[in-house]
Amino acid sequence: MTVPDRPAVSFEQLAVSFEREERPCRQLLDVPPGARSYLLSELARRLSRPILYQIGTASEAEESFRELRAYLGAEGVERFPSLEIAPYEEIAPFPPAVHDRMRVLVRLSGAGGGRAPLVIVCPVEGWLRKTLPPAVLAGAVRRIVPGEELDLESFARHLEE
Repeated sequence: MTVPDRPAVSFEQLAVSFEREERPCRQLLDVPPGARSYLLSELARRLSRPILYQIGTASEAEESFRELRAYLGAEGVERFPSLEIAPYEEIAPFPPAVHDRMRVLVRLSGAGGGRAPLVIVCPVEGWLRKTLPPAVLAGAVRRIVPGEELDLESFARHLEE
């Protein structure tokens, strides 16, 4: 049995289809691995809004992250890793993974003061885990700037809460 050929889509057609929809989702097939990151980086620059790039495994996500970082720079791409624990295990998740996930959520919310990354690379397993609701996250974030005076009592109360 032969599989029918899929129609070819140009970059321009792809970009326009993303621009037309508020919450577009696309699955791109038959794009060679080396070209995926370049295509995604150009699409991210054109759209100027965050793109979630879901990929099958953690190792593929790491490779894509490195490639995208070469195209978009350190501030243009973030990883949203899985927590690396089974949902029924009673152990704490890997702290660096929790830190990376929180950093991405803070950047996306705008609460951290920086601009949102253009591309967030996430293995499917990482995307399936629940996170904090945006309002809870925004209420919990406090930005501390070197050289600024800090009200220790107020800050300590916030940490307790």
